[in-house]
Amino acid sequence: MKKELSGGHIVLEKDGLFNNVKYLDFNENIKVSPKLLSTSLNEMAAIILYLKYILKEDDLLIIEEPEAHLHPKNQRILVKYLAEAINKGLNVLITTHSDYVIHQFNNLIRLGNLTSDEIFKLNYDENNVLNFKDVSIYHFKEQSKYSFVPEKIEVNNTGFTEDNFSKITEELYEESIDIINF
Repeated sequence: MKKELSGGHIVLEKDGLFNNVKYLDFNENIKVSPKLLSTSLNEMAAIILYLKYILKEDDLLIIEEPEAHLHPKNQRILVKYLAEAINKGLNVLITTHSDYVIHQFNNLIRLGNLTSDEIFKLNYDENNVLNFKDVSIYHFKEQSKYSFVPEKIEVNNTGFTEDNFSKITEELYEESIDIINF
C-alpha cells in the first residue's frame, strides 16, 4: 500500500504453508498485526492485496459500497487504485452512495484532457487516467415505492453529470443558510 494511504505498507510474510498479513511502517521499525489496525486500513488492505495478488486481467471485481468505513481521503485513494486496476484490464463494478467516490471517478476521467506533466503536477500519474469510453454509469431511479429503473448517464471526456447527490448537497447547503439566517 502506498504511503499516501497509510504511512506504511502491507506485507505478506511466509509462515510455513501460510502467508501472514502484516503492516510495516515506512521506517520498517514497527510490524503490526492487521487485528490491531483501524477498520479503514483493514478494509483497504484487503482490497489492495486482492487487486495485487489475486485478480487478473479480464476478471470481474464487484464491490458494494467501497466507501464503507473509509475517510473521504481514503475513498479518493481507493478510486485511484481501482483506476489502475481497470487500466490493467480488470473489470470493476461498484455500487456507491459516496459523493467523494463519484467525484473522484469524474476527476480521473477529466485527467484524460491533460498532458503528462499536468497530470503529474496534480499528484496523479498516467495509470490513474480513465478513458471515458471505458466507463458506464447508471443511476437507479425510483419508479414507484418499491421499484427502481436503471438510467444510463452519459459519460464523455469531461466526465458525467450526477444530479442526484448534487441536488441533496445543494438542499443541505440551502437549509444551512436558512437556519443561519433565522
